[in-house]
Amino acid sequence: MKRLSTILLFLFVYTSLAFSQVEVSTRLQQALADANPDDYIRTLVLLRDQVDIAAMDVQFYAEKATIQRRAYEVITLLQEKANTTQVNLLNYLQEKSLSGDVFQYQSFWISNMVMVEAKPQIINELMTRLDLVEMDLDGLLELDRPVEASDGEVEGTESVEPGIKIINADQLWALGITGQGRLVMGHDTGVHPNHPALN
Repeated sequence: MKRLSTILLFLFVYTSLAFSQVEVSTRLQQALADANPDDYIRTLVLLRDQVDIAAMDVQFYAEKATIQRRAYEVITLLQEKANTTQVNLLNYLQEKSLSGDVFQYQSFWISNMVMVEAKPQIINELMTRLDLVEMDLDGLLELDRPVEASDGEVEGTESVEPGIKIINADQLWALGITGQGRLVMGHDTGVHPNHPALN
């Protein structure tokens, strides 16, 4: 009986570990394969414990919650989740930064994750943690460089953009329907009020 219990315990632990492995992107795997032991690799580490935003949304709709209440509760819960679940990981990274194995790290709360810039050995150690679910290479963002127009002329200013043709707006324009004089709402991160397209 004792032997059967030991075998069942082993199977349970093995199954739990097999299904809780960290998913590592191929980009990160390639970066690790190409890296020297003393290189630092910027990695995004997503924690397994995340706020269930979809369930909160259903609850908010059922309760007809105000926008202010929704924002307050979502933000508060996301911050609390990060503060409570990242403690062990951040302590580990702090300890490893003292030895120089971790160059830097930064905690995020909108998605419960941490950016870690560390040596390959540390990245490999992170892959074995049960509190993590995904790891990916943190891509460096670069701004698009402005392009200088030659002779003061911008090529193609009289042509119709592909998106306009897809929705057949150019055919409406040909009929004289331009929308001039109508109010337009932009649902985006912001609108530049002096942009020529909005004049």
